[in-house]
Amino acid sequence: MLDEVKNLQNNAVSELVTLVDSKNEITFKAPTGSGKTHMLVHKAASLLWLEETQPNSLLVLTFTRSACREIRKRLNVLALGLAHGVTITTFHALAFSILGIQGSKKDFKRRGKENNSEDIIDKAAEVIMSGEDVGIGAPGVVLVDEFQDLSSSEYKMLKAIYNYGDKPPRIIAVGDDDQSIYRFRGATIENILNFEKQYRGSRTSRLEQNYRGYLSK
Repeated sequence: MLDEVKNLQNNAVSELVTLVDSKNEITFKAPTGSGKTHMLVHKAASLLWLEETQPNSLLVLTFTRSACREIRKRLNVLALGLAHGVTITTFHALAFSILGIQGSKKDFKRRGKENNSEDIIDKAAEVIMSGEDVGIGAPGVVLVDEFQDLSSSEYKMLKAIYNYGDKPPRIIAVGDDDQSIYRFRGATIENILNFEKQYRGSRTSRLEQNYRGYLSK
């Protein structure tokens, strides 16, 4: 499995995934079809195998439960037992956990509280910023899928996690600066365009080619 992490089919992807340096934050601006989620999963496996990151210090954030399941499935194949301690969750699920709310975003909407679902993330961010023990420890690395789709509340929550604890985590994000499917709920492309300004010492790497045909394992 370590060989698979090292030997991706495309050299550009492989160099980004297996890069080991002191940079705290990396973002990949990758267009549709470039295998963003595939690359994110391989980066997580690389962190576990090559950089010996402790599984319980790795936090992966995405938007849907189906995406969580897919990332978990792929990471289990690549990282084997190391994947078991990695937290892979959605922003809403993490917020619900921090606030001690039972159920899911779907349940929340069903109870007629759709307008307040983003408020849940805001409240969770405020709890994190207060310095309370929120049960997530202090992640060493946070990987974010589809960074361009972060709402203002989710971005606030990510910043709260970044500032939580004594040492900021590395933020590794994949996204597309030309695409956002969640503009209707406040997602803004400025998040990814301003990534380097918001997170000091970051590097932006761009994948220009479509690799979906052979990065879909």
